[in-house]
Amino acid sequence: MSRPDVVIVGAGVIGCAIAWELVKSGLRVTVVERGQPGCEASGAAAGMLAAETLEGREGPYALLTRMSRDLYGPLADELREASGVDIERQTTGHLHLLPEESEFNGQIPPGAELLSPDDVRRLEPAVGPKIRGAILFRGNHWVNNPRLVTAFVQAASRRGVEFVLGSGVEEILREGDRVGGVRGRNVTIESGAVVVTAGAWCGMLHGLTPQLIVEPVKGQMLAVQTIPSVIRHCVYRDEVYLVPRPSGELLIGATVERAGYEKHVTPEGLQWLLTEALAAVPALAQRPVLRSWAGLRPAVADGLPVIGPWPGLKGCFVATGHFRNGILLAPITAQLMTEWVTGKRPTLPVEPFLPDRLV
Repeated sequence: MSRPDVVIVGAGVIGCAIAWELVKSGLRVTVVERGQPGCEASGAAAGMLAAETLEGREGPYALLTRMSRDLYGPLADELREASGVDIERQTTGHLHLLPEESEFNGQIPPGAELLSPDDVRRLEPAVGPKIRGAILFRGNHWVNNPRLVTAFVQAASRRGVEFVLGSGVEEILREGDRVGGVRGRNVTIESGAVVVTAGAWCGMLHGLTPQLIVEPVKGQMLAVQTIPSVIRHCVYRDEVYLVPRPSGELLIGATVERAGYEKHVTPEGLQWLLTEALAAVPALAQRPVLRSWAGLRPAVADGLPVIGPWPGLKGCFVATGHFRNGILLAPITAQLMTEWVTGKRPTLPVEPFLPDRLV
């Protein structure tokens, strides 16, 4: 193995997106992953690009989410050409139902439309009867997240990125105040730059001083078969969302549980998801359940992503803590990380996301 310019630790969607951008900039890149690409949070997600929310995000984080969402149009075309994989970008919009029992103050967030019950049923006839209306975000989209990871891997591999799979990194090597590479149980790779994108496992790496604290937050999900299709939009009811895919699968998610690193699917979690889903779309009651699963989202104390150079260790960079928005933020994270690694000045306000705030 030739010495790479950059080693990326972790082949989730963030790591794979960064690999693609770095190799396009002319760097030699190696990605090290203890499992398979997208095998953790990136594969367990629903692929939503929810830049606009009921809360009406403002400030640098809102800018980050909107810019990243808007990158997906050209990215979908680019990845299809470079990899042959269609990431199934869907642009119908997100429909947030207003149940009869919900409180609504009449404030419409930017980028949204308030719909009457009749408007809702014209768009989605299968929606349940007990609603006061809905809020539609036409600008919010979604993609097939496993296909997205596959597209990044295929495109990056064709450009020369090396993927070392089944090899867990345990330590970031140091040469004084500079990074020297990575070491694991069966792998040692020297490099002058390391990008840590190990999700909820970032805090387990030795060599990052002081320790990076990343909490795993479990999300349970399930999929039902909807052939013929039942809904066209991504539909929300309170905290539960329903995401239709062209394959006929309808994804239902997701719980938010602080349960450490266990990923069991529980009857209680599935019952809650199904109760809310059936209240939103009663027609799902007789559709076959295809599968259920859980993933661990990476979160830090202030809820914002951690993106940027690691303080006190030149050549080391971190991208984690994306929590529920890893798929959404992958393109802009890759763009920012490439700017840092190649010595350019970031094109966005990045101070709220720098690792310095945590250490």
